[in-house]
Amino acid sequence: MNRAAALFFDLNGTLLDLSRLRDAVAHTCADIAARQPGFAAAQLLESNSQVWQAYWPEVERRWTLGQLDDGAVGLEAWKRALRACGCYDDSVARMARETHRRHTRELTRAFDDVQDCFAWLFLSR
Repeated sequence: MNRAAALFFDLNGTLLDLSRLRDAVAHTCADIAARQPGFAAAQLLESNSQVWQAYWPEVERRWTLGQLDDGAVGLEAWKRALRACGCYDDSVARMARETHRRHTRELTRAFDDVQDCFAWLFLSR
């Protein structure tokens, strides 16, 4: 039996359950609204959604080719969403990006069978 020399896994949606990413955005919007007077979380959430629908097609190809990284794309998206709500302070956008990263890390989990899969792959030699 030939053994594979390498194995490639796609993390997003294959090994990692990303079903709560929308929750990470909602939590981020709530955190920003709580810290910024005059902000409404629902308005920022709606702006974020609209921004992503327009912005992602602009940058998807460059991101896929590695010409843009997650940090740059995320920061620009938060800048645009905040500007749509009347906030032009880049420090708030940076805070939103970092807050979103934190919520994403907290809410992203490996699927239940991932550990068993790796155990089988690496222990069945």
